Amino acid sequence: MAPPFPEQDDETIVPLGQYLFGDQIDDSFRDKIFLTEGKTGKQITYGQLEQQAQSLAKSMLSLLGIEPDDICAIMGDSSIQYVTIISACLLLNVPYTSIAAVFSSFYLGQQLDRTQAKCLFIARYHYPKLERLLQQKQYSHYKNRLKVVIFENDQSDNPIGGYSTIEKLITAFQDSGENNNRIKTTVPYFSKSLDSTVTIVFTSGSTGIPKGACHTHRTILNNMIHLKRFEAMKPYHRLPTLLSYPVGHLSGNSLLFFLMATQTPIILLDYSQIDRLFETIEKYHVGQVYGASSVMNLLAKNHRGHDISNIRLVMAGGSKLSSGTADILFHQLGIKILDAYGSTECIFISANDRLDRVPDNVGQVLGCYQMKLMDLVTKETITSPGKSGEICLCGSSMFREYYNNPEEMKRAFDDDGWFHTGDIGQLDLQGNLRIVDRIKELIKYNGYSVFPADIECCLMNHPAVTAIVVVPVKHRKYNQVPRAYVIINEDQITIKELETYANENLGYHQRLRGGIIQIHDKQLESTSMGKVDRQYYKRFCADECLDFIDD
Repeated sequence: MAPPFPEQDDETIVPLGQYLFGDQIDDSFRDKIFLTEGKTGKQITYGQLEQQAQSLAKSMLSLLGIEPDDICAIMGDSSIQYVTIISACLLLNVPYTSIAAVFSSFYLGQQLDRTQAKCLFIARYHYPKLERLLQQKQYSHYKNRLKVVIFENDQSDNPIGGYSTIEKLITAFQDSGENNNRIKTTVPYFSKSLDSTVTIVFTSGSTGIPKGACHTHRTILNNMIHLKRFEAMKPYHRLPTLLSYPVGHLSGNSLLFFLMATQTPIILLDYSQIDRLFETIEKYHVGQVYGASSVMNLLAKNHRGHDISNIRLVMAGGSKLSSGTADILFHQLGIKILDAYGSTECIFISANDRLDRVPDNVGQVLGCYQMKLMDLVTKETITSPGKSGEICLCGSSMFREYYNNPEEMKRAFDDDGWFHTGDIGQLDLQGNLRIVDRIKELIKYNGYSVFPADIECCLMNHPAVTAIVVVPVKHRKYNQVPRAYVIINEDQITIKELETYANENLGYHQRLRGGIIQIHDKQLESTSMGKVDRQYYKRFCADECLDFIDD
């Protein structure tokens, strides 16, 4: 059966550049600090951002020769310049794609090949990756066809590689004059359909080759409009907000637009700079923190000795938030919690806006979506509360396509038009959604389906556990058994005591028969999003095969 089409807001949909740089921002906000780099302390007002983005856009037209269908690639950490590049692309109405800062030369080449980007904005410290790439024969053609622009201020006459810099492109058109006036400044510059691509966001690639999800003006704005309607969030608009999602990731990108539209000042601090978390919170009197659950774990379990009293709200996502962490934030620190759920293909899907209690679900789906749960075995639609199934969606905030990948599009949607997320969820009696885990993360122990997220949440409830990831280890008889890699406070617990705690609190099928391995570090390996890099730890034990016999 074809899915019912959900609520839309077509009457308010305009090109994203027009929406963000038009009447959404009142004049009083233009002279206020909008962006702050947590790492460097650099700041910029909204008016300055708009001015610099206009100048950069003009240079992109005149000096880089950008055309309507060209794609701009961006590689770097969150920064004022990164946001300026995105803003310039929105003003021109040309699509952009972000290349994760953690990617190697190999993945840089892959993404350039897949998108055929005309220009690459790349941070100075990532330039060696581009150099190595261009030395390879199969990528040597980019030397002549790829327009390269370097991040960071560099006013030298001969910048690295002989390439221009963002600073030079901005200053080339900052002063009014003949060159400035001959470029028209209508927003957007190129007129296109509302269903044209704004950004191509690549998936993590954990289930295969990364896929480029194309989001449009319509998909992004429909999502933002529904998020802005959350009444519970409105009292916190305009509080200084620490954004630890990278702006190159869809979550960071969408929240950047949301915070811009709600006139909320942003402090940029990527997870790679998370050692500055408490220093940044104190220095800028942060009132909201948006980030992955691992950031919330740090806030809850490492806050002693730091003043975080200004924080009134956190928005968590990316993975399940343990009840132990939530209890500390809500009951001990008095911080409201908005637990959100989303994906690369669907942006924000749901969020629990009941801020008067500790969340045990991610709320009801936004009005721009319809959802059903599908039984993993029978493939029938689940109608009973409390039963787990795959989350399937349709709606006006859905990505338009996987870029140049029709085969993956066919696999992602069923014959009735439902998008299969690969996530497992449950509904309660009130229609609230609870995320159980990813289908691909299921551990198959002796016929049981074991969810790593449940084990992780259980152990995170112990105050001495500061980080954990659970992965499968192969077993000759039982197929797979779960193993935990943990960071603990050694003054409070030993691994032996943690094993006892785990056995007392986990179900028989959930027991950590693969062992608990202590990681002697401050943090677990993480993705640029701040999510624990589960694939990294899976590789740790990929060659193991246990053969003990359970009692």
